[in-house]
Amino acid sequence: MAATVALALTAVIAAGLAVDGKREADRQTGRAVSGRLSTEADAVRPTDPALTAHLSLAAFQTAQTPEARGALIDSSASPYSTRYVTGGLTETTAWGSSPDGRVLTEGTAQGDIRV
Repeated sequence: MAATVALALTAVIAAGLAVDGKREADRQTGRAVSGRLSTEADAVRPTDPALTAHLSLAAFQTAQTPEARGALIDSSASPYSTRYVTGGLTETTAWGSSPDGRVLTEGTAQGDIRV
């Protein structure tokens, strides 16, 4: 009887240690993935602010590390090249903007252009 109780207790302790080990492995994996996403966000920041925002948010949601938090804050400071504008041409088929983002143009299939 005592041997059975000791064996059951040993099994419960081993199961608890296995669960703790799995949780720690999952945390480490999350931190590693978050770090890679943060690094990728930093790499594309100069050329694609929208992708930077998505990657930064994904990094922060994966693991709330200081690197992910920094990438998310940095991405919120970048201007987006795409904005939704109301009151434009009704059949807009193309949008364009100047490199500095100050001038926006829109055009239709009929050849109308508005700056």
